[in-house]
Amino acid sequence: MAPPEGSAWASPIAAKLPTTNTNAAIEASFQHAVKSGCRLLFVYAEGDYFWIEFQHLFLVQFPQSSYGFSVTSVPQANHTFTDRAGQEQLEHILMNWSTVVLEGGEVRA
Repeated sequence: MAPPEGSAWASPIAAKLPTTNTNAAIEASFQHAVKSGCRLLFVYAEGDYFWIEFQHLFLVQFPQSSYGFSVTSVPQANHTFTDRAGQEQLEHILMNWSTVVLEGGEVRA
C-alpha cells in the first residue's frame, strides 16, 4: 500500500526523517540481542512505512555488515501481509532463514 499523496510519508520520505533518534527501547533490545549472540532477522513489507525508517535510521546507526543480522523485504506486500502472495513470500523467507540457522549455517540476506 503506497502512502497517501500529500501525507507526511509521501516521497521523498528520506529527506524528512531525522538522521538519528531510533526508539530507545528498540535500540536497547537490539543491543542486548546482539550481545547475547542471538541471530536476528528483520523482515519488512515494502508497503510498510517503517521499512523506509528502518533503512534510513536503524541501518545508518547499526550497519548490517557490523552487526551480522539478516534483513529483507517482501515486494508489493502491505504492512500486515494481508494478501496471500505476501504471506507466502514471508513464509518462504522465514522457513529458509530458520532452516539455515538450525543447521548452523551462515545466513545471507
